[in-house]
Amino acid sequence: MRKIYLHIGFGKTGSSALQSWLSLNTSVLEKQGIDYADLVPEAKFGQVSAGNGYVLFQAFQQQDFVEVERLITSSYFFSANNNIAIISCELLKDLPKLSIQKLKDICERNAISVSPIAYFRSVYEHSYSAYLQGLKRSQATHYFGEESSDFRFPTIVKYVEKYLEVFGDDFTILNYDEAKKDIYTSFSDVTGIHRKSIKKLRKKVNRSLTMEEAETLRRINTIHKGIFSNIISDHLIHSKPNLATTVFYDAVLVNKMRADAGEKIEWINRQFNLSCPLAVDFYTGQESDNTVVLQRKSFKFIVRWAMNFNPNDALIADFAIFLHDFANFMGEFSRRDAQALRKRLSSVQKDLAARNLGLRGERPPGETTL
Repeated sequence: MRKIYLHIGFGKTGSSALQSWLSLNTSVLEKQGIDYADLVPEAKFGQVSAGNGYVLFQAFQQQDFVEVERLITSSYFFSANNNIAIISCELLKDLPKLSIQKLKDICERNAISVSPIAYFRSVYEHSYSAYLQGLKRSQATHYFGEESSDFRFPTIVKYVEKYLEVFGDDFTILNYDEAKKDIYTSFSDVTGIHRKSIKKLRKKVNRSLTMEEAETLRRINTIHKGIFSNIISDHLIHSKPNLATTVFYDAVLVNKMRADAGEKIEWINRQFNLSCPLAVDFYTGQESDNTVVLQRKSFKFIVRWAMNFNPNDALIADFAIFLHDFANFMGEFSRRDAQALRKRLSSVQKDLAARNLGLRGERPPGETTL
């Protein structure tokens, strides 16, 4: 019988790093008898992606079960002699229970067993990391703990419950806090990967944010309303990929999470017989100083990005609005930067006008045909 290891996350537990590492080692794994369909080859260069399981998730979203079966039997098992395949995508955790059951049924019909794998981490640190991801990837503008969406533990427990109901003892939970120093060894131990010939991933993938970076992106999100969150945060992280970061601790929030999550964490530890039990938090009693004084240098990387970014047709109008508002914002930090941004705005506005004329088939004033 063939076997699929289905890695479903959970969020902020090294999934992007694992997917980059798996992509980097596709050919080595194939020689070991393990298929990892390299459907997102750019991942091997450290680019954040949804993993090779994203197309499977899309097929489920469209309820195209013929495509689901084709992907499983042909795409994910692409080597005739290999009996193990690895599929990785955090979005698969979001599948409704009926789709999860459908996945199991399709696999059983094709003599394939499925072992879902998920990493779980301490509740407080996960919540803070997920909040930072909101600053990087969406329009979050609030401080940590101000919105109910910052407390995601109940949702994660629901992911555990529905996969457990369908797959029972075949579902594996791993403690990310124990594994994060070498998550590749942890994942290899579960999936049977031999590490001897495996290539090492040399770069950090999708790192967290320092408190100054978090406050900088929070303020900038209020200007562009999330339109450029991905682009700006990627520019920041790529410029300093290995920067060390810390967790912001607030005693009130820690105590709330202990009250809300303690019982369920104990249940997960018992249910999955974790040798290294999960914790609600790693708070030592020392609160963090959240006083961040932003200065001109805090926005230096965004100014540099704004001066060099070349927007496509879909983004140029929004980029012009951002430049206008960002120039006004930077006026309180640097007159020189504000002036440079306004000059860049003028150039972008001329480009926008020319593109609009081109879309209407018109010529700029004074232009003649031959």
